[in-house]
Amino acid sequence: MSFSTCSKSTLDINSSSFDPEYYVQDLLRKKGLEELVAVEQDMVNNVRRLDSEMQSLVYENYSKFLNATSTVKDMQNRLTDAHNVKNYFFS
Repeated sequence: MSFSTCSKSTLDINSSSFDPEYYVQDLLRKKGLEELVAVEQDMVNNVRRLDSEMQSLVYENYSKFLNATSTVKDMQNRLTDAHNVKNYFFS
């Protein structure tokens, strides 16, 4: 993809049409060494922050998941019991 034919969304890291190769080429073309180091550090910080947020979400929802699993198992047992009672009376 040439630089002139690339859309702005290709450079947007959050876009579905993001092109990482073009993004890096564009950075190398436009930024100096200090700016590249700053961009890299910003990306590292963002990855760490997002990883931490994801871990927090998993931790916060883990007990909800366990409760939901327990509820589903309880419902399955009750339905099995109800099915057995129905079979006992109607067979």
